[in-house]
Amino acid sequence: MVSSFDNNFYCLSGADGSVVWSRFFGNFSWSAEIIPDLNQDDIDDVIVACRNDILYALNGINGEILLQYTMNSGELQGATIAFTLPDMDNSNSFEILGAADGGQIVALSGGQIPTTSISPAESLPQGFTLHQNYPNPFNPATTLRFTLSKSSQVTLRIYDTLGREVAIPYRNKVMAAGRHEWTFDAAKLSSGIYVYTLEVDNISQTRKMILMK
Repeated sequence: MVSSFDNNFYCLSGADGSVVWSRFFGNFSWSAEIIPDLNQDDIDDVIVACRNDILYALNGINGEILLQYTMNSGELQGATIAFTLPDMDNSNSFEILGAADGGQIVALSGGQIPTTSISPAESLPQGFTLHQNYPNPFNPATTLRFTLSKSSQVTLRIYDTLGREVAIPYRNKVMAAGRHEWTFDAAKLSSGIYVYTLEVDNISQTRKMILMK
């Protein structure tokens, strides 16, 4: 991800530096950060703080604007900083933190300003959900997250691309309903693609993650 003074924000290929997509803002951007998937397409998205005083969330696939928030700082440098925060309101999404040159700070719930309240019971998905790890790619540690709608027997396994098991954080462990996290420390492993699988009551979900050293 590249901020630029030419009024565009760029996503470049990690393989050869070619432009995957760009987004024209009409002003230059100060900072950007990857945020876990906001629009449920299994691809991480991007938040950008722009000199036009707007905080943007962009689709990680094509740079399409998913949402924008005007900071109203009234200062020359506009929105200057964009960060992600862990889930603070139990909405099952990382939060977006933005700051502007005039001293304004805003935290957006899951990338949106909540309009209705949701009870913990209502916010739980049916069955279970295995979320994309964050950060991804990572070095050397990343957080694996999953949500259970009811108390369940859980097994969490991590494999390399040859199918060899490199870690098993949980084996047939009974865990309560709600959101769970486990930190995977891959300091002793080599760079590459790894797979993690969550088995809940004999049903499994699998996701990939990338270790880059």
